[in-house]
Amino acid sequence: MSLAQSKRLSQLTADNAQWEDRQLLRSGAVRGTEVQTEFDDEDERKVILLVHGTSL
Repeated sequence: MSLAQSKRLSQLTADNAQWEDRQLLRSGAVRGTEVQTEFDDEDERKVILLVHGTSL
């Protein structure tokens, strides 16, 4: 694959990813595409999972 073909494929891939993100945002399936990397301890919530034994 030549350098020009590689650049073209990279641009097509980036364009496709942007289009998919826009479609997800418009449909309401997601609210944003940014990842939260900082978390506050105050926002931490605990989940308790109770599992009852089942016999097979």
